[in-house]
Amino acid sequence: MPIVEFLDEEGLLKIEEQADWLIKDIGLEFRDDPSALHVWREAGTDVREARVRAAPAT
Repeated sequence: MPIVEFLDEEGLLKIEEQADWLIKDIGLEFRDDPSALHVWREAGTDVREARVRAAPAT
């Protein structure tokens, strides 16, 4: 098995920035899960049909 190096702080920040962008601009889909959509709505996020878009956590 090859040796795998862990990401440094800069690499982890890049992944986190991309994840934040995906959740904010593209969104997450919760198909056939009305209870999850309810929780997201109650939290004040943008819910349209099965797609949830949320601002990054601060």
